This record gives sequence, structure tokens and C-alpha cells, in this order.
Amino acid sequence: MTVYFIGAGPGDPELITVKGQRLIHNCPVILYAGSLVPEA
Repeated sequence: MTVYFIGAGPGDPELITVKGQRLIHNCPVILYAGSLVPEA
């Protein structure tokens, strides 16, 4: 099994990379960890 980490970048969902979008679309399982950035 291969594991990919897809970062959120600046936080705008419109800025996901084409590769990131393709990987999410084709993967059988997604694990979501939430934000790692503390609230200001």
C-alpha cells in the first residue's frame, strides 16, 4: 500500500494541485487529521 500526504497549502480549497485532486478522487481510503495550525 502506498500512502500520500496532501497538504492544504494556504487553506483555499480551490488551490489543490491537479495531482492531489487526482489522488483523492482515485483512493479507496482517506484519513483526515484536521488542521495542524493553532487558531490565532
